[in-house]
Amino acid sequence: MRRLTKAPYRNMNNLFLFSYFIILIHLSLLRSSSASLPLVGISSLLFQTTSFRYNRNSAHKQQDLDTIQLHPTTRLLPSKRLSLSQGKPSFVLCAINENSQTIKNNGKQNATKSTNRKEPSNDTPLRNAKKRASQQDLHKLVKTMGLQPVARSGPDVGSKEKTGSTPSTPSILTPPIGMQLQYARKGHAVFRNLLPSQTLLRIKGDLIKYANLQELEAWQQKVEVALSLSKVDVQRHYTTIDACRDILQEYSMDGIFQIPFLQHFNTWRSIPSVKNLLMATSPLVHYAKVLMDVSHVKLYQDSLFHKRKNDGPTPWHSDARMAPFDTSKMITFWIPLDNVPRAEEGGTGLLFVNGSHSDFALPFWNIDREEGEYERLEERYGGAKGIEHYMPMSVGDVSAHAGWTLHSANGGMGHRGTDRFALAVSYVDANAEIRKDAVSSIMGHDEDRRSYEDWVREVPSRTYFEHPLVPTL
Repeated sequence: MRRLTKAPYRNMNNLFLFSYFIILIHLSLLRSSSASLPLVGISSLLFQTTSFRYNRNSAHKQQDLDTIQLHPTTRLLPSKRLSLSQGKPSFVLCAINENSQTIKNNGKQNATKSTNRKEPSNDTPLRNAKKRASQQDLHKLVKTMGLQPVARSGPDVGSKEKTGSTPSTPSILTPPIGMQLQYARKGHAVFRNLLPSQTLLRIKGDLIKYANLQELEAWQQKVEVALSLSKVDVQRHYTTIDACRDILQEYSMDGIFQIPFLQHFNTWRSIPSVKNLLMATSPLVHYAKVLMDVSHVKLYQDSLFHKRKNDGPTPWHSDARMAPFDTSKMITFWIPLDNVPRAEEGGTGLLFVNGSHSDFALPFWNIDREEGEYERLEERYGGAKGIEHYMPMSVGDVSAHAGWTLHSANGGMGHRGTDRFALAVSYVDANAEIRKDAVSSIMGHDEDRRSYEDWVREVPSRTYFEHPLVPTL
């Protein structure tokens, strides 16, 4: 019974192979001469019969092998060029029906306009059969790889718009795929000329006015962190900038007083120009969604950093450790408001530790920062090659880093350096939950407590929440 059962399949396979070899012979003859046209009808009929038998006896295999069913009047045209499939040359088979000029290639069909019965040239079907995949197909392929398709922000380069036609609306900017990959792998990336420089310079003027009015509060925040005091106590006992400087000098470990920067939280609540930059229509919001692979985000905070030329270095830290959320989906955009020169010329742009956002062992096994592992990060991550920066940077450039990416900044260069203003904006996944110990965490760091203490006690922990001071975008 087994032999009788297999016989039809064996005969069918033999017939299929026989017709396949005839086609190959015919193709080779056509490449050298056009005198073998009578073979076309024979190979077409044999191939059609084989295709019919194959589909009838083993229809379930049709998905594995896309057969080309030919009409007796169909002509086979060979490819003049070979296409590479998995590194091996293979013929491109094109079937053209004289009546409708329908092209079938690899199971996909592209219909063309009906033409006369003139025999087309060899180049016509090849051009049609080798058409590039549609933009929609490419986008689907990119999405299956976990990436976001790049949308053009304007017309193609070199394209000519018709006179009198309405210009198309630019699509929303999307991070280039290369930068998406770098962000996922290294935990940071840079986007050159992302924001209009003139807009940022106007915002800088608004921020400097705000910073001058709030300078005392920025000093009080430094005292609050250094002495582990409450905001109320600091405001009661240290009412002048000189009083804040004196107490910080007294508590400095080596007698040398040097703060890393002055910081102002949540300026968007007071400055309309900053609010417009950070809200739903901003490219920052769209970039945050794409890079974190989420549908909605919350604006967690913005911070104005004023690093003066005599300020000290910013120590290594990760932003997520200072935030009240229990999430890995947090991103910070660092926006310089001044041109940042090269590091050797006094530049104080951010330095990043490559891959530190995925180093789960560091915070897990080194809860006590005094053990020194955070002081030897260069050795841990392969020396200088493990540290990367994007200096020089111009106004309009924006760097992005994940919430758990370790980063720092060099100190001011004294008389060689200049003051530097930068705006940092942090977004989190809209579904991120607040930890129960957000205010009194032992493992976290309370340096940014002033940023969230006015709303964190008003929202429930370990569940989705909404609050006007943490808007969902």
